Amino acid sequence: MDILKDIALSPSIDHYQLIVCIAALSAVVLVPYLAFALGSAILAMRYEAKGKRENDAAVLEAAYDSLHVPFANKHVMVFLGLLPALILVLAQAQMLKSTSALSVDLSAAGFVLIAAGLILLAFYTYTFRLQDVLASYRSMLGAQKGSEEKTKAIGIYEKSNSAAHQRAGSWGIAALALGAFLFSAAEAVTADPSQWQSIESIVDVFLNPGVWIKFFVFCSIVPGMTALGLSFFFSLEKEKTYKNLYTAEIIRRLVRWSAASLIVLPIVLLANIAAVPPAAVSGMLYSLAGLALVLFFAAAHFVYGFYRTGERQAASLAFFLFLFAVGVTVAGEYTGIGTATRAQAAALSVSYEKEMETLEAKYGTAEVSFTGEDIYNARCSACHLFDQKKVGPPYFETVPKYNKNKSQLAAFILNPQKKNPDYPSMPNQGLRQDEADSIAAYLILKVAQAGR
Repeated sequence: MDILKDIALSPSIDHYQLIVCIAALSAVVLVPYLAFALGSAILAMRYEAKGKRENDAAVLEAAYDSLHVPFANKHVMVFLGLLPALILVLAQAQMLKSTSALSVDLSAAGFVLIAAGLILLAFYTYTFRLQDVLASYRSMLGAQKGSEEKTKAIGIYEKSNSAAHQRAGSWGIAALALGAFLFSAAEAVTADPSQWQSIESIVDVFLNPGVWIKFFVFCSIVPGMTALGLSFFFSLEKEKTYKNLYTAEIIRRLVRWSAASLIVLPIVLLANIAAVPPAAVSGMLYSLAGLALVLFFAAAHFVYGFYRTGERQAASLAFFLFLFAVGVTVAGEYTGIGTATRAQAAALSVSYEKEMETLEAKYGTAEVSFTGEDIYNARCSACHLFDQKKVGPPYFETVPKYNKNKSQLAAFILNPQKKNPDYPSMPNQGLRQDEADSIAAYLILKVAQAGR
């Protein structure tokens, strides 16, 4: 996506730091939602297959409940999925302007795949209920005489809908997983400037160990985010949870998922820290990594409490601690990116100054600096001459009093005070400091050249 890098303006240092912060906040939103959406879709497909195989309506209801949270509301998908992903693409385009890094191409492709995955899984969620409606309608027609043709047509459409439903689920999961991999790859490449030129193709990406480590971090987050997220949302509807006994059984299984995730995550996070490029290392990075490990440990404590007591409060605390820990982990990654790209930020800042000068000159908004002679001819000569009285005293009379002290003369020019009652007060000319210095130097030089 060189076109995105080409059209982006070079940021100043302050702007660059703001871009890194915006990218970090977008990733803090995107990563937990993406992990939750992917895990929920996998769980739903698994239990849908089980419910159809065993003809168990309770299992099918639990499968639909798993999908309902991340995919039922299009605003949730847009503001927690699509918008943060798009912001990350644009942020990387500005951060990596004028470089050959593949990160923007990877994140742009990841955005397309995530958008496709979310749309497919939204369709999968919609057709989930449509299957029940079609089956009920077909059964109702079957009980009526003379409706064989309609029943047959509904049966054909039902099979077509079921096939499209399954394809949407499978392809949606695959698209989300590949999109998450590409975003992990973009992050890994951005954090290591030494690889901006060496990674030239998708083959290089797949062969890069750092990319896989970051993707494994994401994969380790998926079961914990899904398990604790669904446990939290299911526990909000306590009556529904215990009315559907299979949903209650799912919650118990989800607790085991979260426990497995919390066991694996510290190991993967330590491997990720060990693989941090030297350019990205900072005290803040290690501090955030340590805080994330503490938060994951605290989440594990409440998971155990929920497993032992079934208290809804324990599930809520475990979910929010896990969510906060994921956010801290992601923030640590972007702290490393900010540290690793300091040289790039400085280079872009220089380009920014040049671009701003060009734009100011093009549109006539640049500040023009005048020489001392220009200022004398334009302003001072109206009231002063060097050797004759005019509105004000001659310079050959006044300038020698400053004994070649340019700063004192410039200070008087910037803030003139009445000194000679024979002449009117000198008005303030509204000059800048550099212009006052220029005219003071010019006057002292001319007086010295005249031997006065």
